[in-house]
Amino acid sequence: MKKSILPTALIAFVLAVLTACNNGSASPKTDSSAEQVDSTEVPAELPQEVKELVEAVADSNPRKFASAVSYPLPRPYPLRNVEDSAEMVEYYPRMVDDSLRNIIVKSGKEKWSSNGWRGWTLHDGQYLWIDDKLYAVNYVSRAEQAQIDTLVNQEIGSLQEGMRKGWRPVFCLYGTDSGMVFRVDCLSHPDKKMPYRLAVYNRGANLHGRPSMMMRGDMEVEGTVGARTYKFVGRDGSRAYYIYDRSSDDEVQEIYIVTPQGDSIAHPVKDAYWRDFISGR
Repeated sequence: MKKSILPTALIAFVLAVLTACNNGSASPKTDSSAEQVDSTEVPAELPQEVKELVEAVADSNPRKFASAVSYPLPRPYPLRNVEDSAEMVEYYPRMVDDSLRNIIVKSGKEKWSSNGWRGWTLHDGQYLWIDDKLYAVNYVSRAEQAQIDTLVNQEIGSLQEGMRKGWRPVFCLYGTDSGMVFRVDCLSHPDKKMPYRLAVYNRGANLHGRPSMMMRGDMEVEGTVGARTYKFVGRDGSRAYYIYDRSSDDEVQEIYIVTPQGDSIAHPVKDAYWRDFISGR
């Protein structure tokens, strides 16, 4: 069963986002000189779902690995999520490099831990999480990081010139009923108050130009499940907030905009990729 909110895994993702804002990196360090592993003996004490995943990695079998994944498998923005097993087979060598393979295959039972309803994790959430199937990979390979850096530069470079310097993208949303585009960025060096920025573009607006609305804000981790909530405020007194983590996959995604007069408007949204909106423009 795929989990929608995972406190321990969430902490790792939050740290990854903050690290990305700070250093342009979103994963544990990789070792390019990692020794290749040719075989392994999976500890008998591990549950069957963990054994199957370790065996798939040890055998370098993308199809077997893909069958052990819960989809979509999130990848850090602006990378696209892996939507199904066919995509996973193709994406496998980019994500599971020699470094991650060795970490998975060489890790004995002492490196795996059970976290109740959150499932099993490797190295305290640094690398991956498994319940009935693999649902989170917090590791980012060198190939993925190189692609992230390229996409970040392209995305930020597409913004109005005054919005580029010192910022990195965090996520993008599309208003399913309004046609509005919402993007959230963070400071590359978030050592200031309100390090996050919300830019809102009305339907048909020039995405290379000035946003229809722009606010600054913070990200907070709230509640017992540790949901990430982004809160913003504009110079005119308008406000916005968005709960990034949902309690279930069936919960409607909404971003709330509060006018200076206090009227709250809920905008249904879905996850999106900025480059899909600017391609060809």
